[in-house]
Amino acid sequence: MRAVKLHLSLRSFSLPGLFALLLLLLTPLAASAQESVTGQWAGTYTNSLGQRGHDSLYLTEGGGRLTGTWTGNIPVAGRRVNANTIQLRGRTATRSYQMTAVVRGNQMTLKYVATRLDAAGAYEGVCTFTRR
Repeated sequence: MRAVKLHLSLRSFSLPGLFALLLLLLTPLAASAQESVTGQWAGTYTNSLGQRGHDSLYLTEGGGRLTGTWTGNIPVAGRRVNANTIQLRGRTATRSYQMTAVVRGNQMTLKYVATRLDAAGAYEGVCTFTRR
């Protein structure tokens, strides 16, 4: 078998060709920049009913799915929308929750809509979490 020697220099590439090569080489780095949301998150919430307080979220990410527990007793499940955004759903006997969260490093902002199942109406809220 004969060895093939490859010699490249920057002079052998045009500017658009060099840009395309750099883009090709750096694309896997951008795709791998997605950070796992697995872990314990703690913070505060406020809602449209005027309530506020401490809140928590425990998440596990695997196989393209998210599962966990919100506010200590609400089971949640969902998916990642993109590198920084997740969607979750949760349900209790009296509420159905739709959540969207944006994650930036160790900070998460989660917005939710709670629909009452035992009466008419809904309300919304925002949780601000820090990873523990």
